[in-house]
Order: sequence, then C-alpha cells, then structure tokens
Amino acid sequence: MNTMKVKNAFVATLILCGLSLPTTAAGASLAPGAAVSPAVTSPSEPARTGSRAANALDTLADKVTQLVREKHPKAVLWMAAGESPSGPTQDMAKMTKWIFVYNTMEEEGDVASVRVEADIDGTVREVEERRHPFWGVDAIGTTRVGMTQAEAFEKLKQTEPNAAYQYSALVRPASDEGDAHREWRFNNGEHGACGYGVDVEDGSVSWYC
Repeated sequence: MNTMKVKNAFVATLILCGLSLPTTAAGASLAPGAAVSPAVTSPSEPARTGSRAANALDTLADKVTQLVREKHPKAVLWMAAGESPSGPTQDMAKMTKWIFVYNTMEEEGDVASVRVEADIDGTVREVEERRHPFWGVDAIGTTRVGMTQAEAFEKLKQTEPNAAYQYSALVRPASDEGDAHREWRFNNGEHGACGYGVDVEDGSVSWYC
C-alpha cells in the first residue's frame, strides 16, 4: 500500500458499545517517512513504570496483533482507543472496552485496514475487515510508549484537577515529516469531540479539536 492510496482513503467511523468514538481521539494516515514501531516489545523500548492496567492493555494489544497478523502479516497498529462503560472516570482501570485499528500495508487484495473490539479481560471479538485504509493520524505501532495511560492522566490532572473522562485513545498526530510524538488523548464526547492530549515523550498537555 502506498502513501497516495492511504491519503485518498475514507476515515472509518468507530463504533464502541453503540456510541461513536471520537475521530479526533482516533483517525489515521501514513505520512511520508512515518516511522512505525513493532507491535510487540523489544529491548530498545523504554522501561515502563507499569501498572496492572497498563500490563493488561499491553497483553491485550499483543493478543489482538497476533490474531490480526495470522491473516495480515504486515499489519501495523494505527490506534488503540478505550472506553469506560460506566461513564466518565478518574480511574483508568475502568477503561475496559478497547478498539484496535490496523492498516494491513498490503498492496494487493481488498482488505486495507482491520478493526477489532476487545475487553481488558482478554475477550477478543471478530476481526472486521475494511476496504479502505485508516487515516487522519500516523501509525503508533505499539501500546508500549514509555508512558502509561494512567501516567498520562496524572499529567492531565495537574492541568485539570477535577477532570474525568469516558474515552481515551493512543494516537500519533499526522505530520508531513512523520516525526510527531505519540500522545494519549482524553474526551467525553462522541464523534468529532474535542479534548486534551498528553505527549508521551515530554508530558506536555495540550487542547485538541
């Protein structure tokens, strides 16, 4: 799959538990020169100050990636998006419903991207295949990014002490140079919602919309 095919693709609407997951907390595209990371950990990845929830998410992501790559060996993780079914929360362990989106990176065939719903308890639902690549942000490659979702939320609370969110996503904002940092995003809206992003490299907090 080349860059032009991706840029000309349609954004896939994400549906989680009957609600539209915010495209601004999701979306995806392969920008020129965008670096992608392996979907499983390697010795070069940063050490985690892990929590049980973070480890569970990494394990779930690995399980889903293995399942997807059984049919699409070149697939790359583009986004991981979570939801707290009980509503807005300050406890990231309650983000138990997850969606993983991959671009297959295949030049041949009718499947350009896949979407998988899964629960933090390890339950994985059927792989949904799509004809169009997922675009709007760049590939994240892995959920092991040096800052857990819970650590990102603690950074956000320094800006918004009373913040509580129902939706979260790990994304890499689109960049022509492909050098944007990955970030955890948090919001309470549905499709097109605005919210806060936390840069996983420098911990900075910024508003996105």
